[in-house]
Amino acid sequence: MSDRTPAQRIEAAIVRLEKLRGNSYPGRWTSTNDDWWWLEGVNHRVVYGAGRAEVAFTHDGDADLIVTLHATINAQLAILTRFSEYPNRELEEPVMALADAILSGGTE
Repeated sequence: MSDRTPAQRIEAAIVRLEKLRGNSYPGRWTSTNDDWWWLEGVNHRVVYGAGRAEVAFTHDGDADLIVTLHATINAQLAILTRFSEYPNRELEEPVMALADAILSGGTE
């Protein structure tokens, strides 16, 4: 992915994820199947963040995914941090895939 070492990639992923988390509304994000509204004739599912942030999606799967990803941020950080402190060959491939996905910013 880059000329960075695995340790540098993991550290950069931790920094990026912490920054993203810090720039978002803290707390639990929610959405239910009845959180709908219409915009220009299209039904949208609304996801609510703490502080009443709202994001609308035209696809239920996207709404569910954003809620789930917000709920897993701390776990992702814990996995990356623990691996950086105690590397494990068996987990290296999935942990590096996680770090690289975070660093790619959704561009791959």
